[in-house]
Amino acid sequence: MRLVAGFLAAFACASIAAAQVNYNSYSGFTTPTTPILPAVEKHPSLFFDSTQLTAVRARKSNTAYATLWSRITSRINSYKTKSVLSQDENDRPRMARYCAFAWIMNGDVTARDTAISALMAAYTGVPQTASTASFSDAYDEIYRATWIQNYCSAYDWVEDQLTPAQRDTIRRRIATEANLLCDNMRSGVKYSPRPHNHRTKPAYGLGTAALTLTGHPNAARWLDSALTNINTVTKYQFSADGIYREGSHYYIYTLVNTIPFLWHYKNVSSVDLFPYYAPSFEWPVFIRDQRGWMPNHEDGLVKPAPTHMVAAAYRTTPTRLHSTAPLSDVLQWNWATTSFFTIDYTGATNDICWDIDEFLLWDSTIPTAVPDAGPTTRLASGQIAFRNKWSGSDSSARYLFFHAVAGCDNHDHEDALSYIVNARNTCMAVDAGYGQDQSNYDTWYKQPLANNIVTINGSAPVEFFENVDPKDVQYLVAPQFEYAEKEAKTSAAGGIARRGIAFIDGNYWIVVDNLAATNASTNYKLNIHGRGTMSRTGNLSTWSIPSDSKYGSAANLHTAVFPATATFADRTGTTCLFKDSVPQTYTEATLVADTVAFLHLLWTTKSGEGIPAITDMSNAGMHAFAFSPTLGNTDQASVRRGIDVQTSGALRTDARFAWTRTTASRLRRYSLIDATFLDWNGATVVSADGMITLAASFVSDTLFRMDLDSINGARVVRVAVANAHTVTLNGTPIVFTDPAPGMTEFSVSEKGTVLISSLASNDVAESGFVAPSSFTLLPLYPNPFNPSVTIEAELPVRDFVSVKVYSLLGGLVRSVWEGELAAGRHRFRWDGRDGNDREAASGVYIVELRRGVERRQVKGLLLR
Repeated sequence: MRLVAGFLAAFACASIAAAQVNYNSYSGFTTPTTPILPAVEKHPSLFFDSTQLTAVRARKSNTAYATLWSRITSRINSYKTKSVLSQDENDRPRMARYCAFAWIMNGDVTARDTAISALMAAYTGVPQTASTASFSDAYDEIYRATWIQNYCSAYDWVEDQLTPAQRDTIRRRIATEANLLCDNMRSGVKYSPRPHNHRTKPAYGLGTAALTLTGHPNAARWLDSALTNINTVTKYQFSADGIYREGSHYYIYTLVNTIPFLWHYKNVSSVDLFPYYAPSFEWPVFIRDQRGWMPNHEDGLVKPAPTHMVAAAYRTTPTRLHSTAPLSDVLQWNWATTSFFTIDYTGATNDICWDIDEFLLWDSTIPTAVPDAGPTTRLASGQIAFRNKWSGSDSSARYLFFHAVAGCDNHDHEDALSYIVNARNTCMAVDAGYGQDQSNYDTWYKQPLANNIVTINGSAPVEFFENVDPKDVQYLVAPQFEYAEKEAKTSAAGGIARRGIAFIDGNYWIVVDNLAATNASTNYKLNIHGRGTMSRTGNLSTWSIPSDSKYGSAANLHTAVFPATATFADRTGTTCLFKDSVPQTYTEATLVADTVAFLHLLWTTKSGEGIPAITDMSNAGMHAFAFSPTLGNTDQASVRRGIDVQTSGALRTDARFAWTRTTASRLRRYSLIDATFLDWNGATVVSADGMITLAASFVSDTLFRMDLDSINGARVVRVAVANAHTVTLNGTPIVFTDPAPGMTEFSVSEKGTVLISSLASNDVAESGFVAPSSFTLLPLYPNPFNPSVTIEAELPVRDFVSVKVYSLLGGLVRSVWEGELAAGRHRFRWDGRDGNDREAASGVYIVELRRGVERRQVKGLLLR
């Protein structure tokens, strides 16, 4: 390889203005900028070389690529007999590429000649000097980015068919454009003065030109400029964990040029930049809805992500989305489970040859792997996707996208703390999106009230500091209860906005807004946007959503807003999901005060169904409601208005937000946000010596589970669980006491899961624990076993015990348990592996229970 360096100071095209200090302070990523080019220019090389051509041609007869090949063939036939000069500046590069592809794939001489003619006429009529070039309208740099990549691909495929004169002319035309891009793609010059998609797209195109004309004396300068300019955007527009701040539309629009360049650099120069981009390709999987679409947040449209076109680069790359499968398999799955209503989704339909890119870059042999990370996912840079499953276009699907990312200076909407809901196989609570009616763009789409947020004196919540994402306050994922809370500042004096969203049973959401300011005249407006026809009665609103060939099934979205004493109004606006601008009616709830709280329910039903009856449980100190989501269960949600202890119904607590569920009049589940206690019907259910956030449930009458969010210092927690005999935190036993009848007390200093096992029911009527009379090791079951076996022991008193597995020759195979246990019956599991986590061989093993000098033994037969 030929290493070329030292261009940053030598050439003006690579000089990025040092004044853009704020553009360097976000958490994004950068890649090495030293340009690396091969010692000898070779063609073809961008997508494949001559040794790979046979395998590429074989795809024509592979049924997996049949649809793509049919589209490509249709495009070729539409171009190859046309006059080159009859084509405009968009079609001529496409003509060159499609026809060159027909030559290299089929040996089509007619197409070859058309491709050469198109290359010879490249940029005819397009200004190509710095003094006359127009970088707007038809000649915008974002279009020129794709033109140059198309021309370079065409040249790469027909280079060996050119006469010397043709070769010189074509190279000169491409080089002239490359010089123009290089000389003008920097701050304060001709265009792309700021780091956003108008800079990266031509930069990727310029990089491809350098990798095509590697023998050109300016090639290293072009590549250096491309890499340096790209870094200014990836550092500013991307977060460290992959979020693209301009939204899904411009993310895909940029990928049109990103994906080819990354493959070109890898193929031509053996430089692999894909590892740096891995989080940005995981991102669309993290935030996808059940049909595979990215939401229309920021200046976005609902979009699929072409993750299959980069999957082959990640065959051995670990991913946050799966415990064992490589990223390639998850990216392949993402595409395979994406639903489509159009093939033209890129935003660059008039410029690209996307079917050729897909044909060449998608490897259909890569297997698919469904993510095994929990379906609810969190990106630390400000986005959370609440979902009950990873995919499925059916009525059981639930998805809410919670958005709070630091704003940027391009395509940025005022939408911090907003949400979007897709459920029951349709789009429900919608964002404004990216309006195609540009006359309405600034007056509606970019306005705060166009999003599902609370506006404060007409303004949206914003990050506290530039390029610092709104603060994560809480994040708790527990079985059947998930909660996230974020905090931002507001334009009001002393203004703070906190929004928490609870996801209950994978079925419905409760949204909690706590807002504070120092001015009693602060105007707060809660805006809730739904799709379809809206009807409202007081604080209850329903959107009836019709069946739609694009966006899904018929369904209803219901919301109940508290306090019901807020001032409610129906407002009109517009939403744009995908290249449409659809009128909508939305709910506006207004409160005027210094400090307020809103509480609202988001409930979905099939078309024609209504919402369960809702009881307003609010009072002077608390907004609260109760309803029955399923037969036999009653759920209550409450948000405290002040700082004092508050009571609502059977509940008394100091929690900022509390949620409870009773089943057959028994309290079975409860969740508290920032609380020190919860009383129910006058009895203490849980208390702590400092603020805690938790979700608790009686899994059964003898097993209690409590999930805790981050703990600020050690906390002593007391819970109403009787007859406890084991308490564990994240699987490790912890010390506990019985401070009072029916209570268990323990100390925790870290977040995680507490499990309390009891030998007797926690129904008070059934309590009354009797300790075993002897120290006993019960028979193993099943026996014989494969691969695991259950071990049960009884202790008459609390004691330190060990449970170990030995071979018949007395060798230690595995230590299953060592520690203190309470009196009672205890259950353990041996997974059939030794101390090095290797599978034990078939045979007879001895399980030993020991306390002090006392031992009990039983035998078990492992059959592989």
